[in-house]
Amino acid sequence: MAWSRALLAGAIAGAAVAGMAVGGRACAKEPLDWRAIDVEATPVQIRGDVNIGKPIVFDAMRFLGGVELVSDDWAFGGLSALRIADDGETLIALSDRGRWVRAALTVDEAGAPIGLEDVAIAPITDMNGDKTSVFDVDAESLALVGEEACVGFERKDRIACYQTASGGAFRFSRDVADLAREDLKENKGVEALVAEADGRFIAISQTKRASASLAWRILENGRRTPFFYRHRSGFDVTDAAWLDDDRLLVLERSFSPILGLRIRFVALDVEAVERGAVVEGEPLLTLGPLYALDNLEALDVRRDAASGRTLVYVASDDNFSSRQRTLLLAFEITGDAATR
Repeated sequence: MAWSRALLAGAIAGAAVAGMAVGGRACAKEPLDWRAIDVEATPVQIRGDVNIGKPIVFDAMRFLGGVELVSDDWAFGGLSALRIADDGETLIALSDRGRWVRAALTVDEAGAPIGLEDVAIAPITDMNGDKTSVFDVDAESLALVGEEACVGFERKDRIACYQTASGGAFRFSRDVADLAREDLKENKGVEALVAEADGRFIAISQTKRASASLAWRILENGRRTPFFYRHRSGFDVTDAAWLDDDRLLVLERSFSPILGLRIRFVALDVEAVERGAVVEGEPLLTLGPLYALDNLEALDVRRDAASGRTLVYVASDDNFSSRQRTLLLAFEITGDAATR
């Protein structure tokens, strides 16, 4: 899904102005517009027996490389959603503590992240443009369409859209759907949100009904058609993005004291989505405790125009804990999985 250049231009210009005025550290009263922060990137490998920078080849995907992101700024972390511009040069992310993050993404020749530049952060504000409580802006999913950035929130379950305003920061533009009546479990809201070409949205929650996640196809007026996304073996949905015109790539996560942390990438055929349907995707890759991963919650897919390669970027939510990491990793879809 292409972004509007106006959406990116507003965010970038606003970040530059705020960075000049505020600097990299948070001030006592956080500004409502973008402010620049410093983020350092350190290369990482997901297997201890493989040198950093060396790809790891799987059946349907290839790990390209990644970085750990660290900032002294108190507001950086908790990344829960991610979108990469079509040209691969700009990143917009959400924090589950109610903040926007944008940066220029630098990559190596393979497309693996090297670091972030011109990083800026801003609070997600309420419909009046004011700062609100973290409870109200627990942002978990993101769809960029045209000049709008549309966000799926949990705890106060809803989907709302934002546009760039004067100063470059995002400001509330419209409500898409109030999900309060769906009886979603606490912290089990809309984790995956994608926009369709006709203006509809597909949203998948973590709230289960009969062993499948409650999901919807949502019209612009908020009317929705429910369906169910089935995932097995204790996995939960954490994000999704378009893999091609007909399929989503869904990111799933599972953790248990016995099996540890597991991550799975699943291709889902959208043609199967209809009222009341139970849909199930095709697993492309499952990574278990052998791999040095973290709490991967954010995902995006980008088709590289020059090479035709399908690149997948994932980021982790560190829960603002010193025992966890903020990772930004890159994979490539290979073989039949890329071309169907």
